[in-house]
Amino acid sequence: FDLVYEIVTETNIGDSLYGYDFSKSVRLSYRTSINPPYVDAFTGKQLSYSGQEYEKVNTEYKYDDIAGTKYEKEIRILADMGIGFAGDSFKPDQVITCEEFANLINIFPLLNYRYNSDAPSGSRKLTRQAAAKEAARLLGYESIAKLEVFKVDYTDASKFTKGYAGYAVIADKLGLIEASKKFNPKGGLTRAEAMHLLFKGASIMNEM
Repeated sequence: FDLVYEIVTETNIGDSLYGYDFSKSVRLSYRTSINPPYVDAFTGKQLSYSGQEYEKVNTEYKYDDIAGTKYEKEIRILADMGIGFAGDSFKPDQVITCEEFANLINIFPLLNYRYNSDAPSGSRKLTRQAAAKEAARLLGYESIAKLEVFKVDYTDASKFTKGYAGYAVIADKLGLIEASKKFNPKGGLTRAEAMHLLFKGASIMNEM
């Protein structure tokens, strides 16, 4: 154990514009040098953030197909943090599945404690509109998205499933999912786009 300074962020449901109240404080705390810092009191084994026995994450992600791609920087930074896909190839243009997206978040401490249990799951592809909804939820913007007061001027606005357009506008304006004249709501989110979403989302959350 070491005595270190740590920043503590408390999130509570409130009456603010975003529906959440955030407060930060700094305190001295004894912490272990292991990460995640949880140990089963009965077995002495290290635990993950979800309380399961921890399995060391592969942090040696070296991809042979991301050089020069749009989100190379974000992919490399997250790979250095142990967040990525096994194998020598990243396959940046491959559509990510709901299960793969959930797995990325589960090993991302800054995001996983706010991930929803009812989020899309399974081997089906993660659509851009579904990804936008999960991104808005993670950042606490769900109550705003539900207001449906946004100007949706995408040329394919009619293709949104009812209730998803607000999430898409928020994700677009925050730079989580990039769109121009079209959002392509039912198109698949690529692996590279997913990594950009996580990187950008964590950056925004860290500034709250």
